[in-house]
Amino acid sequence: MLRDSYAREKSRSAELSETMVKVTNSAGQMLQGRLISDKDVLENVKSLNLSYPFGDKETRWQPIFKIPSSPSPIKKKEGVEWYLVYSADGKIGIKHSTYLNNENYLIAEMMPVNGNEFRATENCKIEIL
Repeated sequence: MLRDSYAREKSRSAELSETMVKVTNSAGQMLQGRLISDKDVLENVKSLNLSYPFGDKETRWQPIFKIPSSPSPIKKKEGVEWYLVYSADGKIGIKHSTYLNNENYLIAEMMPVNGNEFRATENCKIEIL
């Protein structure tokens, strides 16, 4: 059983890239995570500028992108509060785990930098590290 769990985690790690992404809100709070290994996702994220808010638990960026056709290697899990996602309409956004639904395509688990709280605001900046 432990071997199966280790093999699944190792396989999942191989599907994540070494590319880190950081989101900073207008109050200077930050989230950081590893992107899935997909060159189109990387290029899409690189093209983003400032976000617009959807309340304090979600923010999105323009424009609309094509969502990858293969299933996401990331699954919602206990202890992760924030995710970088494609919404159903193809916009990339940061979303709190309580707002996730089956139409969201997860592209990164996002963790607060320095253990600080994070709140989605307008004008969140996203960058590749």
